[in-house]
Amino acid sequence: MKIALIVIAIVIVAVIAFLYYMGMFSKVEIKEEKKGPFTFAYVEHIGPYSGVGKPMMELDKKMREAGFDSKHGLGIYYGDPKKVEKDKLRSEVGSIITQEDMAKMDENQDKFNFKTLEEKDYLTAEFPIKNIMSYMFGPMKVYPVFNKYFEEKGMEAPSVGIEYYDMEGKKIIFMMER
Repeated sequence: MKIALIVIAIVIVAVIAFLYYMGMFSKVEIKEEKKGPFTFAYVEHIGPYSGVGKPMMELDKKMREAGFDSKHGLGIYYGDPKKVEKDKLRSEVGSIITQEDMAKMDENQDKFNFKTLEEKDYLTAEFPIKNIMSYMFGPMKVYPVFNKYFEEKGMEAPSVGIEYYDMEGKKIIFMMER
């Protein structure tokens, strides 16, 4: 019995340490910032947001083969998964086009979908990228804070969420229009 309690205690401490490392106990700070413009190549995805990783990686591979060198990703998520059926969720996910790669867009118009999000005022919050699980933990941690913010301000939360994947800075920047 004593050994079982020790093992359980070790497992609990390990889980807490892992969640701490992942950023689950850090405070989410909402800021008002201008962001953009962002030009990106994207693929459309219909279905659960948890399924966007594979098409995003496939797009990234095709872009690298075409000579693009993106170090940042972008996802636009059109709908609250608590209000929209999973199989009807829509998103556009892809890679940001660098200034150096802008000239390559013309010769690749038939291979990729391109879109530009103009500069706007956003509410932003950041979450660290530690590993692949950050893409699951980040939304779980950040979107409830956004929802609370909008509720406290007496505002309806926008149905569109934008996630900027800063691979160099190792963080996800969550953006919601004000």
